[in-house]
Amino acid sequence: MKKICLLGIAMMTGVAAMAQESLVKDVEHQLKGANPDYATALKAIQPALTNPATANNVNTWMLAARAAFGCYDNVFDAIALGNKPSNEAIRQGSQALVDGYNYYFKALQLDSVPNEKGKVKPKESKNILKKVADYYPQVRNAGAFLYDTQDLDGAFNAWELYCQLPSIPEYEKAKIVEDADSVVGQIMFYQGVCKLQNGDNLVALSKMENAIKHNYNNIYAYTYGVEAARRVEDFDKMFELAKLGYEKYGTEDVQFVGQLINYYLAKKDYPAAMQVVEEGIASTPADNTSMLAQIWDIKGYIQEWNNDNAAAKESYAKSTELDPTYAKSFFDLARMYYNEAQLLRQESQDVVTPEIEATELTAADLFKKAYDLDQMVGDGKVAGILWHLYYGLGDKYVDEAEEWKSLQ
Repeated sequence: MKKICLLGIAMMTGVAAMAQESLVKDVEHQLKGANPDYATALKAIQPALTNPATANNVNTWMLAARAAFGCYDNVFDAIALGNKPSNEAIRQGSQALVDGYNYYFKALQLDSVPNEKGKVKPKESKNILKKVADYYPQVRNAGAFLYDTQDLDGAFNAWELYCQLPSIPEYEKAKIVEDADSVVGQIMFYQGVCKLQNGDNLVALSKMENAIKHNYNNIYAYTYGVEAARRVEDFDKMFELAKLGYEKYGTEDVQFVGQLINYYLAKKDYPAAMQVVEEGIASTPADNTSMLAQIWDIKGYIQEWNNDNAAAKESYAKSTELDPTYAKSFFDLARMYYNEAQLLRQESQDVVTPEIEATELTAADLFKKAYDLDQMVGDGKVAGILWHLYYGLGDKYVDEAEEWKSLQ
């Protein structure tokens, strides 16, 4: 058996340790220069962060943090001076600030390790805590920079650090000056936006709720919260947020009215659904005809669900009068006439009477109006409906039938 030279292994290990220590000194020397290359220093120090010879040295992590903060400073200064750095440069500099906080946190932990006598004699903690407090507002800016470069995960993480820093016990002595509650709420809102865009809807919902709890007064915190709840199929939460949004903003966003009504309709609570609609109509200014048209259309929908077709037809008609550009109300009114004609056809055993013809032509005109306003109204099925409608009216309307058949 070949003998293993333990002395040789020990010598190799010692050389490797000396190399890492030399690397740390080189980085330290570089950062003390008149014009440090922070990016190069940050890259150079990385092996020392994981090597056993240097990874437990406070100075190693202090140097990494200094280099990281320097990278951010360079990007921030360039933006402030209007030099327009590239998105990649902005992303790297902003991420470096977040990484720098992690480096300082590790340095703070190592600086608090008891010595051989069991006593803690920190040497760098005061400097670390000062840096942490001084750069705290920049963490919020770093998140904004990352968001602007479409690094949504990076932005979320930067803002998460921003929100959590004041409550981290190790940083209590830093005496970080927190922003107002509403500013923190705004940050949480944008975190929710990041997660909503990335499809992490459960986290998005949580952030929107927290933004509201932190007094962030923005209608979108409620509308996006409702959307996140819808995506995760938490319908009770969706109702809760829609109700809060409606109480605070009324019909400023018709989504609140729609969600509340859908919730009540699902429970077949027609009086509650109608109450929301009537309150919405009463509280919406008369000159906001676009909003009123949407609410009247919703009213017709409730009446239709409640089998009051005559009232529904009047409500849809009122909606078209209020806003002649609202395609959905024309489509819904057309449906009412078309359905009337189908009932008449049943009575006549599908014989096209003058009444049926007139009713279906009225429906056709309304369908065409809806189609002209929005070709995708009714899930894009209007052309197919008109093809069948004209085809059912007989040879006199074959040209119209073929025309709409070609538009499907």
